[in-house]
Amino acid sequence: MILRREFLIQSSLLAGAALVFPACVPEEFELNRAGFEARVGTWFHADGEGGVHDLELVEVRDGPVASGLDQFTLIFRGESNGEMGDGTFVMSHPDRADFVLYVEYSGDRFDLPEYCADFSLVL
Repeated sequence: MILRREFLIQSSLLAGAALVFPACVPEEFELNRAGFEARVGTWFHADGEGGVHDLELVEVRDGPVASGLDQFTLIFRGESNGEMGDGTFVMSHPDRADFVLYVEYSGDRFDLPEYCADFSLVL
């Protein structure tokens, strides 16, 4: 698992690189419900302590209803080569620069591991 200090360093480096090399940053989708719903069926790479894992975004589920919040859960399905465990991962996708996301293992479905990431965004 990535320590808080390492998380902050990695996040700062990514943000700094985007400022120094803006031409290298692709046109990005926003990290919100609409941005992820448009990418259901596409693949993300999760880079963490256990290596790089390919994850398919298979669903965006509604979360609890709360005034002033947009709550949803991303459901990813992994490869059959094993569980990657819970943790903070640097996620990459062709449609945006890397971002950091906490992902939890949620069990197997169709003999493949599934993972979830919860969002609670202020509207």
